[in-house]
Amino acid sequence: MRKKIWEKVAIVTSLLSSLPVTAFANTSSYSDIANNFAQSAIMQLTAAGDIHGYANGTFQPNALITRGQFLAYLMNTLEPYTNIRPVPHGTYFPDVLPGNWDYNVIGSAAVAGWINPYWIDVRQGFHENFQASRGDAASFFVAALQHSKFHVTLPQGEPPLQYVTKLGIFSGLPSSGSQVYFTRADAAVVLENMLTICRQLAVGQPLGVAMQATGLTPSSTVASTSTAQKPIVLGFNYGGSVASNLTEDKQDTAVNTVVYDGFHLDSALQFQGSLPASFADTLHTYGKQVWGLFGSQQPSLLTAALSSTQSRTALVQQIASVCTNSHLNGANIDFEDVPANLESDLTSFMQQLTTTLHAKGMATSIDVAVPSAGSWSAAYNYGQLGKIVNDEFLMTYDQHWSGDSTPGPVASLSWVQSNLQTLLQDGVPASHLVLGAPLYTRAWQTSNPTQMHSVPISSMEAMLANGQASHRSFDASANQWIDVYNDPNGVQWEFWQDGMKTLQSIGALAVQNHLAGIGYWQLGNESSTQWSQILAGVVAQG
Repeated sequence: MRKKIWEKVAIVTSLLSSLPVTAFANTSSYSDIANNFAQSAIMQLTAAGDIHGYANGTFQPNALITRGQFLAYLMNTLEPYTNIRPVPHGTYFPDVLPGNWDYNVIGSAAVAGWINPYWIDVRQGFHENFQASRGDAASFFVAALQHSKFHVTLPQGEPPLQYVTKLGIFSGLPSSGSQVYFTRADAAVVLENMLTICRQLAVGQPLGVAMQATGLTPSSTVASTSTAQKPIVLGFNYGGSVASNLTEDKQDTAVNTVVYDGFHLDSALQFQGSLPASFADTLHTYGKQVWGLFGSQQPSLLTAALSSTQSRTALVQQIASVCTNSHLNGANIDFEDVPANLESDLTSFMQQLTTTLHAKGMATSIDVAVPSAGSWSAAYNYGQLGKIVNDEFLMTYDQHWSGDSTPGPVASLSWVQSNLQTLLQDGVPASHLVLGAPLYTRAWQTSNPTQMHSVPISSMEAMLANGQASHRSFDASANQWIDVYNDPNGVQWEFWQDGMKTLQSIGALAVQNHLAGIGYWQLGNESSTQWSQILAGVVAQG
């Protein structure tokens, strides 16, 4: 039995009975639940140690339950799926002080991101003794799933209460009961429904199917409203202001996971950069996950940062602090050109970071260069990293990059496919692998190939559409067209058509190999109207 001793505590509230406040108890039977609609749920959750009754052998199924008590029960119930448990934290609300029975519960929930102030009014305090409402339960549960390994996101514009009602969270409650507040019996049924959803998410079953299979009655549109089982569609912010990035991210409705590239190591091994919590909070209302990118491409700094336990721990603490303060859903690690002798140190760092962030309900991901990238890929233990992190992002672009003097494609399909198969053969779980794709190509000056620049896909497609490309040839080895155009100064350039067909083919590869999703570098290189074309390979086959 998974007993949780910490929750045998006092609740000082007039909403409960006059029993002694130390009366919580775990029992195999209660004297007052015979023939109660929630009897089965009460007994199952009690047996698991998730909920408790009173020392006199009663459960008091008809007593109202408080906000604090429901949150404690929820944390118990979801612990196998969230890894969130009550541990000492700071003081987050003026009415929940050290010594309160639920001080650690509420502190842990606050750190894990379960208490969203846009959904629950906590301006004057947490109000642990308020009657728990359906809105409270919905808000806690959706926030917990958002910050869990499941990465559930709300459909744009849909509030938590409406979302979980469609999921069938309140199925099994008497129609004659309150449509706003909970009894303790109601809470048991709702917790069982929540547990059912987590169990089904854990095995990859769509939510609508999951609830129907257990006899619950969600809306027929549930499966389409949950993004938990949809592939990750990830996009990177790079450059620009916080405000311009936010504007871009809001209009990119197809992107469900945003990576904000804003934190980079300096010579003091400190991550420079900041991001106001309002950035992530705003995108959360659009149903998006937000990760912070923590990066460096300087081998000397990475050697100093990764080569000792003390320095790795300092990095982990910095990242965890930034993610917490900026309300991020996770961290994306972009350590490139890591010296080969740091392979085990990099792997240890990612394990420590993952353990730390998972305890806070946050995700980890790492960007990895392709295996054919020479020294840039020397320190990646692809298989081991893939088993540690939530997502491993394979940067399958820059096959020909800015340092090349020989023109060529940015991401030919055969090259992408070859590198993908190498990672899968190295043991990276397909469900943890996100395939990278470029929202740009490169153009080389025909008279001097050392001169080159990138061409955003929005500009490339426009150039092709209006006939600016004056000459075309086909490269059979890359299976791509090569176009030539003259710029306004009369200088001739050639670019390889890493365009819509390439992007669609890469998306199809992700679907065919059952990957976690696909990611794009970088947001802003496309127009918002192009996403339906970009994702055609994913939509058509997924």
